Amino acid sequence: MDDQNPSSWVMKLLKWFCPEELYEGIIGDFMEQFDEEVKSLGLGRARRRFNRNVFRLLHPTILLRNKIKQFNYLPMGMYKSHFLVAYRSMMKHRFYSFINIFGLAMAVAFVFLSFLFINQELRYDAFHTNKSIYRLYSQIRATEDQKILSDASAIISIPLVPDLASQVPSIASHSRLASNSATVLLGDTPYDESVHFVDKDFLSMFSFPIVHGLHNALEDPNSVVISTEHAIKYFGETDAIGKSIEITLNDSTRTYLVKGVVENMEQVSSIPFNILVPFETFRMVVSERAMTTYNTASIEGYVVFENTDVTRGISPLLSSAIEKETSDDHSFLEVGIQNMSDIHLDPDVIGNAKYTDPQKLYIIGGLAMLVLLVAMINYITLSTSHTLKRMKEVGLRKTLGAFKSQIRVQLIIESFSLSILAGAIGVGLAFVITPYFSQLLDLQLSFALDWIALAFIVLLALAIALISGSIQSILIIKHKLVDALKGTIVLRKDSLLNQSLLVLQFSLSIMLIIGTLVVRTQMNYIQSKDLGYEQERLLEISMQNPADITSANNLLNRLRLELEKDARILGVSGSMNSFREPWTQFGFRQQDESVERVYFNKVEENYVKTMGIELVQGVDFDQNSENKGKILVNESLVKYFGWEDPLSEQIPGKYFTSSHQIIGVVKDFHYSTLHNKIEPLAISVDNEAILEGVTGLSTWVWPINMYTIELRVGPGDLGEIMNVVEAGWEVANPNQPFVYSFVDDVLAKNYEEESRWQKVTDSASAFSIIIAWLGLIGLTKLSMQKREKEIGIRKVLGSTVTNITTLLSRKFLILIIIANVVAWPLAWILSEKWLEDFTYRISLGPSLFLIGGVGVLLVALASVGYQSLRAAVSNPVDSLKCE
Repeated sequence: MDDQNPSSWVMKLLKWFCPEELYEGIIGDFMEQFDEEVKSLGLGRARRRFNRNVFRLLHPTILLRNKIKQFNYLPMGMYKSHFLVAYRSMMKHRFYSFINIFGLAMAVAFVFLSFLFINQELRYDAFHTNKSIYRLYSQIRATEDQKILSDASAIISIPLVPDLASQVPSIASHSRLASNSATVLLGDTPYDESVHFVDKDFLSMFSFPIVHGLHNALEDPNSVVISTEHAIKYFGETDAIGKSIEITLNDSTRTYLVKGVVENMEQVSSIPFNILVPFETFRMVVSERAMTTYNTASIEGYVVFENTDVTRGISPLLSSAIEKETSDDHSFLEVGIQNMSDIHLDPDVIGNAKYTDPQKLYIIGGLAMLVLLVAMINYITLSTSHTLKRMKEVGLRKTLGAFKSQIRVQLIIESFSLSILAGAIGVGLAFVITPYFSQLLDLQLSFALDWIALAFIVLLALAIALISGSIQSILIIKHKLVDALKGTIVLRKDSLLNQSLLVLQFSLSIMLIIGTLVVRTQMNYIQSKDLGYEQERLLEISMQNPADITSANNLLNRLRLELEKDARILGVSGSMNSFREPWTQFGFRQQDESVERVYFNKVEENYVKTMGIELVQGVDFDQNSENKGKILVNESLVKYFGWEDPLSEQIPGKYFTSSHQIIGVVKDFHYSTLHNKIEPLAISVDNEAILEGVTGLSTWVWPINMYTIELRVGPGDLGEIMNVVEAGWEVANPNQPFVYSFVDDVLAKNYEEESRWQKVTDSASAFSIIIAWLGLIGLTKLSMQKREKEIGIRKVLGSTVTNITTLLSRKFLILIIIANVVAWPLAWILSEKWLEDFTYRISLGPSLFLIGGVGVLLVALASVGYQSLRAAVSNPVDSLKCE
């Protein structure tokens, strides 16, 4: 009965792969064993044992013996011959093979490195297993005309997150995220650190690997979780769990127990941290009012929804849920959500998380494709130009019976072999260069050769082989057999295809070089531009979060008393904002409910003098009298409000209950980067000068206090001066670490991203011009060989070396001039697009384009001229003796 037989699909499988001459014997033995096992073991076990026996026979040797032999019509011997011919051709023409292989390998290496970089950027936050994590953002919208009054910002008020969590049932968990500088004391050793404040759900929401401890480690108000890096930094190789550390915030010190050690995934996480403490500790940093008001934005907030379905149309629900907390007749807070996976590459929401402009990924991808395109063009032009040498070989193959399709396949296989070899060498180059490329971009890229990269290399080689082989076959096969054997076929030396490809190749190279020059010139402009203050030999010293204004002033005065003993110390002052972070911005609601925004800095009386800022009108703060209610404003504020006599004006605001006095106007200076326009700014010594009129706030530091000391040092040995400053700090503030930075270093750090991309364009240009140069050398040499007899005849007839050199070089130089004409307009458009990101920028002039174009022209002239000269001075007898 069929019910007592093995499974039918297993029987069919055995018959499919088993060789016919063995099938009868094998199936007979299997069935005999099966019948015996049915009686002794039962039908189920017998079938399982039969299946196992069949699968044990499913071996590659059986398949190769049976099934693969069905494809014997494939002429494997011919393909083997093609690969052998390809190898011999490479060995015979080593020079051209080297240029093709090395040029293509360089391109593959650059593309591979670019792929590693882009892949790392796309991996940000992908390690979180929970895909329902969202970051909250808010913006103010007017109710009358629905006009947006502010940008979408992930910097939100402290009570927003818990209020939403209590009113929206679909929010399963939430956590706020804030940070502040602090002093960590381990024994007698102080460390200046950045501490992050989070809610208890933080570790369970996010998938940061917990090396030691539990997900609920932050439920204890006196617990701290540290990164593996800081665990080693503080405790070496010993177990950190249960150890205690002291953290000082605003002159208040608390002891915490280490309850967890986590991997912070710094290279692929938008949330960088090293020390996590419970969010309630944030009360040591901000006022009680800041913990409850919606007018102060200082944290980020993250929520997890029960499932992703509830997030559809959630924004209006969140906005209405919070509306009662921000009730206003004329505007309301609109709350939105941003998926965790979108944060790193989303330019529409401003926040504290790590961010990369997605356009830069497109740029580096485009640069990689440009370099690859240059290499492919180089390969194709050189290969097609080299086909003339193979006419007799092709004619002989036709005589021996080769079909056109077989010759076409031969050429494609030869190109494929060379491309695969170049790809393998390129991957090897990428492996060697990866550490240097990582150092260049200040990243930790790890070399990884996965199946996607391998597939890319194979597909690339196949594409090059098909294009190049097809073009070569078209050029060769169309000619008559007799002409090929006689060697009388002459391919047009001025081939439109080769000329067009050469122009395209050098146009791309020239564009890259001009782009590099534009980026470098803009960076030099940034470094040399007058910023409106003297940044040289200017230091910023962290005050380590003084508890209040009085503490800050006392520290500043003690330090000044110590340092003014040395004549090399030219000025000491203090301020709320530093150049390391965006400055505080106040919003003032007007009578018509519009909002005017003004940047603000709380300073000490010596600030303008110490900074070297020019006073263009009025007077500076008086160091010997009361400065209550007095402010300085910059020129941009005066222009913004259209004042003719600013010293008699007031900053407009609906909620000012008393007047303030503008005593002076300072010349505009750059307190932000050159990407941003200089905005209206008010500077005050008095805390309350304009604070009473504020209806909105955006700040990185709070409350209003002085957090930074500005120190101006004069000429002299900088090392000796810094020893004096550090000694003064130890006297003035012995319990806090001396943490400082030079302002020019801070400014350079602000442009790290631009500097990084400058290095990328430099690399792309270098790769491109080297590849193009190699191709030009190869083409020039081929051209000289093709015209060898012509050169000999011209010399016999009396042509001079100069005449021959000019004749041979002219064609290439004309093509490169055409390449310049093509490249310049495109380079202009792309450069203007990039410079749009800078409010203060260079003006594009002809000099950059001339330098780029003429530079390429000179390199080409040197290469072509040298080979032309060699051909011109050669003995004509050597080229004519065979005639």
